[in-house]
Parts: sequence; structure tokens; C-alpha cells
Amino acid sequence: MTVTALGSQVEIARTELDDAELVLNQDWTLRYAEGVHRMWVPEAEGLRRYESPDAVGFFSVGFGPEAKVEDLIEGTGLEDPQPYSVGGVLFMSFVDPGEGSIRLLTHNDDELSAWTDPGGALLRPVDGAWDERLGGPTVAQVDGLFYLFYDGLDADGVGRIGLATAGDGLNYRREGALIEPGAGAHDSERVADPALWFDDQAQVWRMFYSAFDGATWTIGHAESTNLVDWTPDATPSFVPEDGADVGAPVVVYVSGELRLYTARRGEDGLWDLALARSPDGVRWTDEGVVVELNLEGDEPPGVGLASAVSEVWGLDGSGLGTLQVTYTAGDVLVASSYGYAVQLSAGALLGPDDMPAEGEDGVQADSYLPDEGLLYLSLTRQVSGVDQGAIGLASWSGEGLPRVSQEPILTGAEGAFDAAGVSNPVVFEGPDGGYLMLYAGQDAEGRVAIGLAESDDGLDWSTDHTIALDRGEEWDSLSVTPGSVVVEDDGSYSLWYTGADGSRSRIGRATSPDGRTWTRASDTFELGTGAPGELDDSAVRHPFVLRGGRRRAPLVRRL
Repeated sequence: MTVTALGSQVEIARTELDDAELVLNQDWTLRYAEGVHRMWVPEAEGLRRYESPDAVGFFSVGFGPEAKVEDLIEGTGLEDPQPYSVGGVLFMSFVDPGEGSIRLLTHNDDELSAWTDPGGALLRPVDGAWDERLGGPTVAQVDGLFYLFYDGLDADGVGRIGLATAGDGLNYRREGALIEPGAGAHDSERVADPALWFDDQAQVWRMFYSAFDGATWTIGHAESTNLVDWTPDATPSFVPEDGADVGAPVVVYVSGELRLYTARRGEDGLWDLALARSPDGVRWTDEGVVVELNLEGDEPPGVGLASAVSEVWGLDGSGLGTLQVTYTAGDVLVASSYGYAVQLSAGALLGPDDMPAEGEDGVQADSYLPDEGLLYLSLTRQVSGVDQGAIGLASWSGEGLPRVSQEPILTGAEGAFDAAGVSNPVVFEGPDGGYLMLYAGQDAEGRVAIGLAESDDGLDWSTDHTIALDRGEEWDSLSVTPGSVVVEDDGSYSLWYTGADGSRSRIGRATSPDGRTWTRASDTFELGTGAPGELDDSAVRHPFVLRGGRRRAPLVRRL
């Protein structure tokens, strides 16, 4: 088993021997290759390039600037560089501080050192307009249209973020200002330096930008579904732990996390390159300065980032070194010229190898108390060919690997409704302090009902092994399994659960005044299966309910 920097596990799930004579006696090590990340930093003479294999530790490439102003452009300097790729060709937008225009560089070879200036400007400042001074350009190509986002500063020092579009990537038309200052106190005076990221899971565009309140620079955030209509947040997205000025963000999503690079001003007044990491673009871990740049200036200097993400695994032999074969977790068997084929697992956070004996055949995470750092697990072990369930516990801060207790916290009782095993713990705070747990208990006949356990601290649990919510007579006559609990406005509780009759699984709801005594909300189910041929025509199960305003949204999955 190998662990990535983010804590996910990758294991060799399957091997096949092709030719025993080709297999060498070596000690083999799985090695993760994230890709290559390149950063361009503006200096007085031009752009200096930095590289990193993991987008964390960057090192300077070469003995000086890669792109020298005197050799490259007709202008007076290079500021706010931002590379982007179109059809395999690398371009870089930048600001010429002399004439104040946004211009373009084109890359010519694979050495990432031969840049040329095709001449002309993509966008020029307009006297007396909101964008009298230009900065922070970044380009995205979507559905054949080029979107040039940039910041503009008017004569009164008010900064906005605007958009220009082009069909050919050269002749841009202004679309106007999109984000005004004043969404919150943090960006009351200026918004600048837009950086884009498409959140594939949420299917929205996210923009991180420099936000200035007249005294302090922080990082703002806005969302859009169409790249034109943006909704900025009323509070900053990221503020460093020490309250230092940060700005000019660039972002990359890699290895399951978002990495936010910013210019960060130190106590000496100079700007360095800093890093923050997030699993979702909302919760950030401040990693501090990663490259000392020692750049001067009143405003955060922009840097350019280009990432060639691979996210593959390789094998290192103790005598051969790195082999020229790569694997992607979850792919089919990958053959090699060394006599064997390998398939890797998809990178689990926890696996049976981490579990006590009760979980040697499987583990499922069911409930998480983030404030307490407690993760509740369903453990599975086969006994005489039959799954036997238990409930386990792990401590987890949300980062790295959970620490799993090697003793289950709850098992079934002989002669009780849960004699054949327990699973699917749903943990929530009780009305009088402490915690309550609803769990699924299975009897010797394979029938499942819901039981109740209680705890003062979330660690030690007790139960009398009696049924809290039994099976019904119709659609949930075979099993009822807890899904999630919601606390209502009046302090009562609602349980959303899966019910099954042997042919279909559906979702029902029960209510309780105290979290202990439960009654069905209705004789029928709340959410049934779909029509024949639809994706949910046989089962809907495992509800997880999000509460917002006056609406409840059960999220379901079909297995």
C-alpha cells in the first residue's frame, strides 16, 4: 500500500504473470507522478520560470530570465503574465506597463524558452473609462469563443473586473465590467487579478480575485454558470492566518484538491509566493510562503501558472530504477515488457487492511462529526459465507489518514433483533446533550430493523438492543435502514430511511420528538422508484438530506 500526499491509499489490486523468465528479482516501490507545474514570475529584466513536480515546492530554472524584455517585445516590460493553451500551442497574455495595454506572447518550441511577440495589443486602455488602466488578464476558450477577463482602474482609483470576447483570440470586443467592488467590506475599493477554475463537480465557474478594502488585500470569490453573470461572495474566500496582504491569485486543481497561489507581503514589505490548499475551494489550509521572490510594489504582483497534470503511478525497481510504464488507479490491467501486468486500486482513504478483524472484508463510512473529528464506519466480515456487520470508529481531522480504532464500538447481541450484525450508523446530537445513534440491525433470517444507541462523548456507546423503528407491512416489509437525520425548526427530528420489500427499495420518513421514539410519517414512501427504463427503476436508497431555508432535498443513489 502507498499513500499519496493527500492521504488517499493506492494498492495493487491485481497482478497477472505473462512470462516468468522476464520477471526480475527486485524490491518494487509505487511512485506517484502528479505532473509538471511551471510558474512565470515577472522581474525587471523579464520573466523567470520556476518548475515543480508536485505544485508545492518550486525551483528556479536556468540562470536568468527566460523571456527578456529587451530581446522579446517592443514594450517596456512584462507584468501579470498568464499562460494558456489552444490546440496544443502555448500562449501568454501580459500587461505592457509602458503603454498600459494587454498583449500576447506565443511559444514556439518544446523547450519552453522560445517566446515571440506577434506585435499589437489585445486590449488598450481608454481615457476616462472605468478601465483607464488595465491589469490581470486571463484567457479562457469555451465553445470556440475566447473570454479575456481583466481588471480595470478608473481615474478615482476604483477597480473592477471586466470581460472582452473574441472569436479568433486576437480581435477582442469589450463586454463591460462584470464585478463591481462592494460585494462586502473586504472588496469595498477594488477587485482585480481574476483567476478562473471550472468546478466540474458543481458544474460552475469559480473566480478568485484580489480584493482591496483600502488597507488590506485579501482573496475574493465569485461564481457563474455562463462566464458572464457573476455572483461575488460577501466575505473573503481566503485570509492568511497572520492577516498578511495576499493577492494576484492563480489556481490549479490536482490530486483531489485546489491549490491557490498568491503573492504574499511579508513584514519587510516585499512580496513572496505563498500557497493555500482546499478540498472544495471553501475550507483552506494556509501553507505559507513556498518561494521567496522578494518583489517590490504597492500592489500584489501577478505570476503565471501552467500545469501539465498526469496523475499516474510508476514502478521503481531497487536495481533498475524507474520503469518506463505508468498506471492510473482504477484502470484495467496494464501490461509491461517485464513479464507481468498490474492493476491498481482507485485510491481509497480507508481499506480492509486498516480495519480490525470485524472489517477485514469491507468498510463503509456512514457518519462524520467534524467538530469532534469522529468518523463512524460499517465494518463487514464474512462468517461461513455470510456477511457479519459491526460498527467501527476512526478519528479524523479531515486531512491525512484517519486513525481507526482496532475494536468495534457496537456489535449485535445473541437472541436480539441485531444478532446477525449491525451497520449504517447515523449519529446526531441528542436534545439533552450527548449523542444518539440510529443503526441497522439484522436478524438471523436476514430481516433488518432500526435500533438506537446512546453516548455521552461519541466514543463509548450503549444500547439495549431493542427496535426503535420496525419494518412495515408493505413497501418496507423486509428491511428499514437509516439514512440521515434532520433537526426541524421546532426541535423535533426527522429520519429519512431506506425501506425494501425484496423487489424494490424506496425512501421513507419517520419523526420523533426526542430522537429516541420514532413513528412513521406516512404509511407510504416519500420517494419511489422511477418508471421502467429510467436509471432508478429498481431502487432508490441511502438518502442524505440537506436542509436549506424551507426546503429539504433528499439526495439518493441507486446501487
